[in-house]
Amino acid sequence: MGLPKDIEEYLHENFGSYKLIGFSSFTIEVNEPDMEKVDILLKQQFDYVSVVYDGGYATWYDSQNELRQFEISFIETQELPTSFAKLVDDDTFIWGEDKQSYGHVKTFYMNFSLNKNPIEMTLYYRRTIPGTTDNNGINVVYATNPEYGPISQISNRYMCESDFVTPTNDIINFTSKRCPGNVSLTIPDMFLETVTIISNPNQTINATNMISAVANYTDSGYGSVTSVNFVNYSVTVARGKFSGYTNVKIIFDNGPEKKRTVYIT
Repeated sequence: MGLPKDIEEYLHENFGSYKLIGFSSFTIEVNEPDMEKVDILLKQQFDYVSVVYDGGYATWYDSQNELRQFEISFIETQELPTSFAKLVDDDTFIWGEDKQSYGHVKTFYMNFSLNKNPIEMTLYYRRTIPGTTDNNGINVVYATNPEYGPISQISNRYMCESDFVTPTNDIINFTSKRCPGNVSLTIPDMFLETVTIISNPNQTINATNMISAVANYTDSGYGSVTSVNFVNYSVTVARGKFSGYTNVKIIFDNGPEKKRTVYIT
């Protein structure tokens, strides 16, 4: 098995080669002038994993033509230095070494691993056409008995950018069943939902970009729209760029526009 395709392409494009260590880690050799690409590598959000620096060292020949080596200690990727090259220059200067290479180019040997905890993904959608309170999705409501109580339906709609106006190519689907409670049995009103998101391209050669999650929660409202402020859905299927995620949390704005923010973690 190799690295995820998007990471592999980035490495080939920017470094030419890498050495794979198992599935989840790799090493690269890079000269000082190209170190900015390493900083970008760590800040880049790939499809469903992030890259974490795991240590390494730099070597160079000093002004006396003697080989020097400096170990680069572990660095929290959330607090990256201005650049790894500057970090080494600053630290070696404190040690009395050359602050800058002056033609003695430093070569970095660096180890990386793939973060098993994906970076939080945030998506958006709304249930209304911008500027109106009209439904912007397709709903199929199934007949229930008694008709005035339960709800059973399927809905599909396009998601949108954070402005809640510009549509994206992502489609969000809900399969919902509302079941009224029973006072004598002390069973509360419940809402059972499965949410499924497909992201363009919906189908790839290797997998589909899809995530599906389910929740059964108390909701004393009525009709097809939830009345709660948020719901956490447990992921049952996650493929493609959604691989590795385990929770879908939706924040519901239950005002007239019915805007929703989706956090995938």
